[in-house]
Amino acid sequence: MTKNIVAVLLIGSAALFARAADDRGADAGGGPAVRPLQISLYAPVQCVGASNAVHGLKLNLFFGVNEEVRGIDLGLFSHVRTDFSGFSLNLSGMVGGNISGIQAGLVTWCDGNVGGQQIGVVNYSHGATGGQLGFFNCTEVLTGNQVGVINHADSASGLQIGVINFANKLSGLQIGLLNIAAEKQKWSVLPIVNANW
Repeated sequence: MTKNIVAVLLIGSAALFARAADDRGADAGGGPAVRPLQISLYAPVQCVGASNAVHGLKLNLFFGVNEEVRGIDLGLFSHVRTDFSGFSLNLSGMVGGNISGIQAGLVTWCDGNVGGQQIGVVNYSHGATGGQLGFFNCTEVLTGNQVGVINHADSASGLQIGVINFANKLSGLQIGLLNIAAEKQKWSVLPIVNANW
C-alpha cells in the first residue's frame, strides 16, 4: 500500500513540475517540443502537455493526449493528434494522422493511412496500405488486406477475407461466406469468392 501511495505522489509531483516547464515552445525546427517519456493519469494531468511529441514511452494510466508519438504507447485510452510510429497497445486508441507500425486494442481508429497493422475488435482507418485484423474492419481506401468477420471498404484494391466482405469499388479479391462488390457490373454478390480487376 505504501509503495502505491509513493508511486502516485511521484507521478503527481512529476506532472506538476513538468507542467510548469512543459509548453515553453516548439523545438528549433518549429515543430512540437519532443519529450522521451509521458505518464498520464487523465489529460491534462500528465507529465508533459498535449502539444508535445513523445519519442520514447507513453503510458496512459487512464487517458493521454500528445501531438505525435514515436515509440511505445501503452494504457487504457490514447489519443495521438497527428502521426504515430511504433507499437501501440491500448483499450482504445485514436490517431489523427498516419500510422507506421502496429496499433492494437479493442477499438483502433486512424484518421489517416495505416501503413502497418491494426489489430482489434473494431478497426477504422481512412486508408489501409497495411492491414486490419479484427471482428469489424472498416476503411475508405484499401490497398492492403482486411481479415475479420465483417470487412468494409469504399474502394478495395487488396484482399478481404471474412464472413461478410463489402466494397463499393472492388479491384481485388474477396474470400468469404458473402462477398459484395456493389459497383461490379455482373455478379456483384457472390458466395465464397468474388474478384474484379
